[in-house]
This record gives sequence, C-alpha cells and structure tokens, in this order.
Amino acid sequence: MTQILKNKLGSKSQKTIELLGGYTAPVALYEIVAKQVEDAMHQVQVGKIYTLEELCGDEFWLILETPNNQRMAGRCFAHMVDQGRFPFEFIQYKNSKTKHYILR
Repeated sequence: MTQILKNKLGSKSQKTIELLGGYTAPVALYEIVAKQVEDAMHQVQVGKIYTLEELCGDEFWLILETPNNQRMAGRCFAHMVDQGRFPFEFIQYKNSKTKHYILR
C-alpha cells in the first residue's frame, strides 16, 4: 500500500476533488482515506472523541509520510464529514488546530 499511495500522491496527471476552503486533493487519496475510515467504523465508540489519525491508525498515518500529506488527508476527511459521507460531527477540542470528531 505504501508504494501505491506514493505513486498516487506523486502523479501530476491525476484527477482532483475540490475540498472545503478551496483546497484540492487527489481523488485517489480521498478514496484511500474513505476506505481507511470505513474499515475502522466497526471500532468507533459512541461518545468518544477522535482525530483522523486515531481513526485511520498509526500505520496509515506513517505511510502518509509528510505533514503536508497528513493535512491533505485531514482536509479530505473534513470534506467527507461536511458532505455527510460519515456520521460524525466536528467538535471544538481544547484549543487544538487538529480537527476532532464525535459520532452524531
């Protein structure tokens, strides 16, 4: 999966999706993040607060390699939540810049 993700992030001729705030991301990354979250949904607990890193797991987060890729993945998930793809809502958690989520 590491090499697949690197190839998809490094390709200049890839399709992109427009995210919240005018950002864009590769559709391939968007779908990989969606798949990671879908695979984790069976472990999500009601009332527990999550970051995307916690939802996707440490191994996936390390595969992203750079803070820029991690931020892009976070923007992808924020867009999915905003669009209703996953049953989460944003919550303000302390004064963290990292988005936090809780099940609706």
